[in-house]
Amino acid sequence: MTKETRNKIIHTLLFNIFWVAIIYLQTSNISYQTEFLAATALSFVGIHLCFFASDFIKELIFLIIGFSTGFLVESVLSNSGVYYFGLIDTPGLSWPPPWMAALWLMFPSLIAYTLGFLKTYPVSGSAFIAVSTFGTYYFVGKRLDLIFFNPPLVQGFIAFSLFWFLTIRFLIRLKNKLKI
Repeated sequence: MTKETRNKIIHTLLFNIFWVAIIYLQTSNISYQTEFLAATALSFVGIHLCFFASDFIKELIFLIIGFSTGFLVESVLSNSGVYYFGLIDTPGLSWPPPWMAALWLMFPSLIAYTLGFLKTYPVSGSAFIAVSTFGTYYFVGKRLDLIFFNPPLVQGFIAFSLFWFLTIRFLIRLKNKLKI
């Protein structure tokens, strides 16, 4: 096993540990929940930038743009009625909850570092992630009362997969443009 492969495995494991921590924090009744969510996501971003990033400034730019894009996509999908977030009761235009923002703060680092196959297979890899992510959203989100998809589910699946596919394709192009 090469050092690069080992580091990608460690990065992926760390992402999953922090992902579980964010979901746990969201589903627990603790004080200062939003602050802990932000601290958890920022800790992962700090670890990524300090130990895994090839170019600090370029990856920081990539993470900021990736976070903003993901947050926008979540806002569009939730406000267009594809799904709604549990535990939130906001009339009118609603923003994704803090736990979703925390996940989107972390997610671009996977594209920047770990998901190297997206460079070799940009279209099929993006399609695979877009379609497989729906299952995670649907089954984990529903089970934990975090995300609920509105009927008809097939149309929601298509809209979700399309938005995710376009988002991932955009982030891959941005990564290539920044040469990270």
